[in-house]
Amino acid sequence: MTANGLGTHADTDNGNAGSDNGSRGGAVDVADPGVSSAARSRAGDAGNGHRGVINLRPVKLPSAPASDTAVLLSMLERAAADPTHSIERMERMFALYEQAAARSARSAFIEALMAAKADLPRIIKTGAASYKDKGTNKDVEAFRYARWEEVCQQIEPVLAKHGLLLTFTTEQTATGPVNITGVLSHRDGHSERAQMAIGCDASGGKNNAQGWGSAIAYGKRYTSFALLNLVGHDDKDADAASPPAEVISEDQQVELRDLLIATESDEAKFCAYFKVASLASLPAKDFGRAKTAISAKRK
Repeated sequence: MTANGLGTHADTDNGNAGSDNGSRGGAVDVADPGVSSAARSRAGDAGNGHRGVINLRPVKLPSAPASDTAVLLSMLERAAADPTHSIERMERMFALYEQAAARSARSAFIEALMAAKADLPRIIKTGAASYKDKGTNKDVEAFRYARWEEVCQQIEPVLAKHGLLLTFTTEQTATGPVNITGVLSHRDGHSERAQMAIGCDASGGKNNAQGWGSAIAYGKRYTSFALLNLVGHDDKDADAASPPAEVISEDQQVELRDLLIATESDEAKFCAYFKVASLASLPAKDFGRAKTAISAKRK
């Protein structure tokens, strides 16, 4: 029996077929993934005493595309089993594999972060810092901030959904401040870091332990904001981004510019008067007022 990429050549022998149930005549390698079940059946008939030649067409099964890392890992495994490969060559192949794996992990990290960004909530500043006014002896609000415990509760489920994990390390320095390091990791292995040094928060009559706890929470909040590009907002509606104002059309720009030339007016001063960078950014609602102002110089 001979086999090639086009099919299997099977010769039958009546004198031997009956004694060995076709194991010699029409023998086909059933482990060959390229041979269909129908072809195996025809080969079995040939082995039962039917003389002839059977041309079998291999069936190519679909396979998933192999990644760079999978290909390099397969090459590395084969090289490891080959005693002729030198240690230096193995080290070079392993370095290539590590580089490919790192690129793949970083791409997966970026893709997951992009998906997570679309799901992350709007962070609202619910905390308020205040001070005692010496004149009135009343508490006055100085600024608002996002509470870390609330931020953590909002972002962790979103990150987990996309295979991301946010962790922190703290390290006390010899000079006093504590280093807070935020680490955003992806399940494929890539991670990004953000770090800040912060001193003890002694405001509001905190004791030493409370001061360091407040400082660490502050560091966690700001390193996580840096890693995820988050912004705290004062409230749900007041500082919501307003839609950009509609500006004048190109024809209206030409009309105003012609008027400026005709009245020998300075375009830069005109734009400064209307508090715009250029004619193109003049709000459409101000077109009539602008036209009237320029035309008035003709009189």
